[in-house]
Amino acid sequence: FGNNPDMANHLGNLVLEGVKTATASLVWSYDSGDDPFPTVGQYSIILDGQDMPLCIIHTTELYIVPFDEVDEAQAYLEGEGDRSLAYWREVHWKFFEEECRLIGDVPPPHNWTPDMCGKCPVPAILRANECENMQLQGRVRRSLLGLIRKVEVTAYCKKTQQFVNEPQIGCGQCHPLPPSFLDKP
Repeated sequence: FGNNPDMANHLGNLVLEGVKTATASLVWSYDSGDDPFPTVGQYSIILDGQDMPLCIIHTTELYIVPFDEVDEAQAYLEGEGDRSLAYWREVHWKFFEEECRLIGDVPPPHNWTPDMCGKCPVPAILRANECENMQLQGRVRRSLLGLIRKVEVTAYCKKTQQFVNEPQIGCGQCHPLPPSFLDKP
């Protein structure tokens, strides 16, 4: 857990004490390929700040929601700070803001800024298509006049080794569409 040894130790100890029974991640953090996207039923080894095993956790529930739809129950179960939603949002916004640098330490005008999170298409894409073979890549695009910036997402299927035109639907080969979708009048 976390992005430094002190945070790993602190959050790991909350798990050991039974205070932290839930966690949250930035979806794009799994696109780096370092860690597989979690699945229900999965067991994970939690490491301390020295990368030594601390405990094993079991994933019993998994859902993807936009940042602003995380509720009080989730914040409480994560067991951090005063366990309030306000505290959760404050510390996770800072954490995810830093982590979201995968879009880049790109110089302006194509850099990521926090206001883009509310309109980010990734959560909607993953709610529609959770294919384990799909890799998402995000970058910031500007409109023709340069006044509007938005996150543009491209998708690539690792299994079929092809770019995916509509990530919400998928490549069409990993999870074929039912025949009723393919019928043309």
